[in-house]
Amino acid sequence: LDFMEHGELAYPHFMQQLDAALAMLRRGEPLTAGLALSINLPVVLLVVPTLVDDLYASMLGHGLAPERLVLEVTETSVMSNLKASLSTLARMRLKGFGIAMDDYGTGYSSMQQLAKCPFTELKIDRAFVHNSSQNTKLQSILKAAIGICEQLKLVSVAEGCETEADWRLICALGYEVVQGYYYSRPLPESELLRLLAEHPSARS
Repeated sequence: LDFMEHGELAYPHFMQQLDAALAMLRRGEPLTAGLALSINLPVVLLVVPTLVDDLYASMLGHGLAPERLVLEVTETSVMSNLKASLSTLARMRLKGFGIAMDDYGTGYSSMQQLAKCPFTELKIDRAFVHNSSQNTKLQSILKAAIGICEQLKLVSVAEGCETEADWRLICALGYEVVQGYYYSRPLPESELLRLLAEHPSARS
C-alpha cells in the first residue's frame, strides 16, 4: 500500500508488517539477542493518535524491550511538519524507542532544527557514501556529518556502503554503524540467521 496516499487507512497493514518483523526477531534468539529492528515510519502515520501506545504494546507482546525498535523518518518529512511531528517523536523517546533521521543530507534541515528533535541516530544518505573513497568532496561531507553526530550525541550510520575501500574510509572516519551491500543484500529469515551464526561479529 502507498502510505502517503492512503494515510491512516494503511495503518493496520503497517502494524501487521511490524508484528511479523518482531515475531521474526523473537524467533531468531539467541542469535538476534541485542539486535535492534529498524523500520521506516511513514510520516503520515505520525498523526495516528494510538501510534505510540500501539508500538509499545506490540513490543511488550513479543517480550521485547522498546529500545530494540528504531523508527526511521526522513529529514524532509519531519521538517515539513515539525510541530506536529515533535509531539509524537517525543512520546516515542519517553517510551524508550530509538528514532533515526534517515537519508540525512538530502533535505533542508539545520543543526538548530536537528537539536529540537529527539533523534538517537543520524543516517547519512548513500549518495554521500557510495564511492566516497574516490571523491574528496564526499569525504569532506562525511567528516562534517560525523562532527554533527558527535556534537549532538547521535549514533552515526553510513548508508549504501558497497565496497571495501568505502568501508575502510567510513570506519577510519569513526562511523559507528555501516549499512550496505558490502556486508550483505537483503536476506530471507533463514539465510539471515545462518549469516549471524557464521559471523557473530555481524551482531556487534
